[in-house]
Parts: sequence; C-alpha cells; structure tokens
Amino acid sequence: MDQSEKRLLQLEQRMKEGYMRFLAEMEGEMSLSGLRAAVGGLAPLPGRKSILYFTEELPITPRLKPRFEALIGEANRANITVYPVDAAGMRVHSKDAATGREVALAGAQGVGDARRPDGAWTKDLERQEQILSSGTILGRLANDTGGFVIENTNDLGKGVARMQVERTTYYLLGYQPTNTALDGKFRKVSVKVKRGKYTVRARPGYVAAVPAR
Repeated sequence: MDQSEKRLLQLEQRMKEGYMRFLAEMEGEMSLSGLRAAVGGLAPLPGRKSILYFTEELPITPRLKPRFEALIGEANRANITVYPVDAAGMRVHSKDAATGREVALAGAQGVGDARRPDGAWTKDLERQEQILSSGTILGRLANDTGGFVIENTNDLGKGVARMQVERTTYYLLGYQPTNTALDGKFRKVSVKVKRGKYTVRARPGYVAAVPAR
C-alpha cells in the first residue's frame, strides 16, 4: 500500500470516528432533553414521583457530563426517582462480558500479544473509557436518584412490581446539614440501620446548589 492510499484510509477512518461521535452527541442531547422535560413537568406536583425510563443506552459524552449531573440534581430537588429499563431485554452475551473482552484485548495489544489497527493509542483508550462509562451511566441515573435499573430480562413484571412496592412503602427522613455553604459541591449522605439483615437504598447525597440570581 503506497502513502496516498494509506492517507486516504486514515482520512476515511477519521471521518467515520467523527460521525460516530456526532451521533452519540446528538443521541445524548435528545435523551437528556426528554428526561429534563419529564422532570420539569413532574416537579410542581407534590410528594414523591417516579419515572420509568425505557432505553438501550444513554450516551453521555464529556461535553454532556455537566448537563447529566445537573439533571440528577434537578430530579433530587423535585423528589423524583428514575427507574431505567434496558429496552433490549435479555441479552445472549452480557454487557459486562463484552466490556471484559474489550479491556482484555486492549491489554493484549498494549504488550504486543495481539495486533491492533493503525492509529493513535489514545483512540483505544478513549474507546475503553466510552465502553466502561456507557455500562455505568444508567446505574448512576438510578442510584443517584434512589432507584434501580431493570436489565437483562424480558419479564418486566417483577421489576415494575418491585418499583411499585418502593413507591408505596418508604421512609421519609429529614436532614439538617451542619455545613450551610451553598457552593455547588456534592455532599455525601450515608443512611445505615443497626439490623444487618436489611439492605438500605438511599440517595448517596446532594448538591449544595448555588442560589439563582
């Protein structure tokens, strides 16, 4: 392969990568906009609210991370819990196994035990970061708002029934922080019980939101 053909292939590869990043950015923008609209519509209603969110993935690029964090804060302030549902249902091969294979391959390529395509090593690192983060983003959305993910199943009945139980039976605890500074930082809050046979699921904390001007 001469240099001109090689440069043409590299240009084609960069165009493909740019297009895939554009699609992920656009899909993430649309998903966040829909979720924020749902949160904004439920926010004025009293009491605890829930969102059952069907999706196969929620792509959050580095540019969208601040908006994602803001969405979680808005949901918590409005007392809204999000329950993501993996719309793909039961998978023949789990996402964890796929992630493990990708990471193992990257490691083998790094020590020269496997061949890799031409291109910068940072592209492989960025790909691994995207794979790892895409597997945890729905978990973050659920856990940080007090919900859970319904995944790897074609039977939604059990998950929806569990969600309904949580919606109707829960403890509402009040908390008065000693640190009253509204600096926009995240403050951890841990809820524990003395009896070991119980499992506590609660929001991991809150953001000390800066007052709007």
